[in-house]
Amino acid sequence: MAVIFVVGMVVDYMRLAFIEKPIMKRITLYIESSQSWMEKKVPF
Repeated sequence: MAVIFVVGMVVDYMRLAFIEKPIMKRITLYIESSQSWMEKKVPF
């Protein structure tokens, strides 16, 4: 399950990186959104 999520995230990131050039901003948003997603899915 986690592997599928990571692969999907990488593919999505690559596509976004080629479409839009402000990559660092995109990475930051992606990390923040994935962290909040993980917190919702896996409450520790």
